[in-house]
Amino acid sequence: MGKEPTGHYGYGYNLANWLADKGKDVVMVNPATTKRNKENRDNSPSKSDPKEALVIADMVSRGFYYDFARNAVVFQRLQTIMSDREFCVTNSVRLQNRIIRWLDMRFPEYYSVFKTGQTSDRWPRLRNFLFRKKLSCFPYRK
Repeated sequence: MGKEPTGHYGYGYNLANWLADKGKDVVMVNPATTKRNKENRDNSPSKSDPKEALVIADMVSRGFYYDFARNAVVFQRLQTIMSDREFCVTNSVRLQNRIIRWLDMRFPEYYSVFKTGQTSDRWPRLRNFLFRKKLSCFPYRK
């Protein structure tokens, strides 16, 4: 089986490892070579799954590949941990941005009231004044 090692940590490595465990030959094709051959095939940079599969199969049949080198189990686990960490960090940043957006829409004066970003009493106060209805019961002072 020939595959192109693209995507985050080469998302097809699980399939390649499984096939290697079953005794099948697994080879890798250089993505840059695939791109050049794809453009040379029909003089078009268009991209489609059938076209890429044909180009990869053609490259494997002509011998433009290298053997799949399996990583040790420790490195496979490390790749999984790094992938999970990136997922968690991305979601954390997304959540922080949602909180900032929510504060900008619902409580625009929040950053002028709490000038330092790390005030310890800001979150309990925000919980108490979560809705404008609760804020409206307090007298407005100019």
